Amino acid sequence: MTEEKKKVAEVSKKEEKIEAKEGVETKAANETEKDLPLAIKIAKAANDMGAIAKDGKNKNQDFQFISESAIKAAVRKVSAKYGFTIFPKQIKNITRYERTTSRGGTLYFYDVMQEFVVTDGKEEMIGDMMGTGSDTGDKAFNKAVTVALKNFEKQLFNVSDKSENDPDSETPPETTGTRGNNQQPYQRQYNNFQNYRQSKKLSKTQLENYAVEFSNGQKHTLKEIFESAKTNGVTKKWLNSGNYDSTTGAYIKQLEAIYKAEQKVKAESQNSQQAPDQFEDIIAK
Repeated sequence: MTEEKKKVAEVSKKEEKIEAKEGVETKAANETEKDLPLAIKIAKAANDMGAIAKDGKNKNQDFQFISESAIKAAVRKVSAKYGFTIFPKQIKNITRYERTTSRGGTLYFYDVMQEFVVTDGKEEMIGDMMGTGSDTGDKAFNKAVTVALKNFEKQLFNVSDKSENDPDSETPPETTGTRGNNQQPYQRQYNNFQNYRQSKKLSKTQLENYAVEFSNGQKHTLKEIFESAKTNGVTKKWLNSGNYDSTTGAYIKQLEAIYKAEQKVKAESQNSQQAPDQFEDIIAK
């Protein structure tokens, strides 16, 4: 064997040893990472994920957000590296309700409380997360479950793009009882959720006893406010201004509708008592 061939053979052996050593080290590192306690795995996974760039855009409100697919891709990568998985266990609570859109259509809502399990096969962590979905068709429930998972993963791994402003991608059609568009997207989404969740149909007594706290700290029931609006121009102007949260706005509309219906019934009753029926009118002639 020539000297040149000997040198080539020696270099090849050295390269093989280096590759074998690196392979052993990589395997050992992977085994070590997968042997960590589950809580440390999650902490390391969150650190590896880092900030996630906003890759989605809400065209209606003109803002960007981190999409569900971007979060899932990041979670899939770190969960494979550290050897754990996330799966839904059960839905603890489902609430379904409807709202009428400004165009007269029906918008369906689902609130779900979903339980999730994080496990590496040896340990497990369980957590709950709420999700709200809306749709004019039959996709509201699926959207609610999807949002619950997205929010759970965001909270578990502290997902952020550094701005901390992460509204959802869809803007629900404007429904009765909501505020105007002068709020920030995330604030509007939260207020709409409060409205959809809380402003269910109440009885007249419940609506009249609903208390509104003003900026000066004073509280007045809706019954007191409506009574005052009959003679007080300032109160009437406030009722028409919309300068209140969406839940209060929804209750004002509900109580106003009840009062108008009562006035209509009362007026019709008075008219029927004053005017003779057709049979009596014919006899009189």
